[in-house]
Amino acid sequence: MRFIVKMLLLVAGLAAFSLTYYFIFPNNDGLLDISRLEGAFLFLYTTAIIRLHARNRQLGYGIWKTVEKVMTSAGACCLTYFVVFVTLLVLVANEGSLSASGTTDDLSTVQLTLVIWLGSLLVFLYLAAPKVQLLGAVTDSTQGDLAMETTEQKSAETRQ
Repeated sequence: MRFIVKMLLLVAGLAAFSLTYYFIFPNNDGLLDISRLEGAFLFLYTTAIIRLHARNRQLGYGIWKTVEKVMTSAGACCLTYFVVFVTLLVLVANEGSLSASGTTDDLSTVQLTLVIWLGSLLVFLYLAAPKVQLLGAVTDSTQGDLAMETTEQKSAETRQ
């Protein structure tokens, strides 16, 4: 069951990256498509990835652990966004404020959707990095036992 959930998150993460590419470059005009908001997102996204990779290197994880964390966090973001978006769409449809074509014609709705998507992706990437505390303990759920062993080894070395 855990394998299926992880694969679902990885596939959703790949879908999230294609969705992000579609949001940022809708006309395929390269850098001409990027607005200030999207440029700021790309900068913050790059710094979040660098932070995640640096934290993983501190803990001795390889590059594939970083890729897995990025993909699963993007997948979790994609699934969360999908659930929220569908819920809001159902609520708007019940109010009758959709046009006959089934979409809203307001440009601000599209911009708000973009801001929510990019912001939530940044939050999920920021939270994906393992938290390193002062004594070297890790609050990552997958590496809790390893962190305890590392802390015990460090305390044994300082006693000698």
